[in-house]
Amino acid sequence: MLNRHDLVAGDTGTGKTAPLQMLAERPSRDGAPVFVSDVKGDLSGIGGARTDLPEVRLWPRRAAHADRGT
Repeated sequence: MLNRHDLVAGDTGTGKTAPLQMLAERPSRDGAPVFVSDVKGDLSGIGGARTDLPEVRLWPRRAAHADRGT
């Protein structure tokens, strides 16, 4: 059983990618949402295009300034 949040960290070449891929694939196959922050793109192949997500729109700058009171 995985924790709700996990962190895999280490120096370059220490073997983080394969274990992280295994940790992320199992819950994903079972239908659980998985978020992985992957700056280098090593895990880009484990995700697929999702078509069932709602559309995301950025707020106009005018609304963002109004929220900050400027």
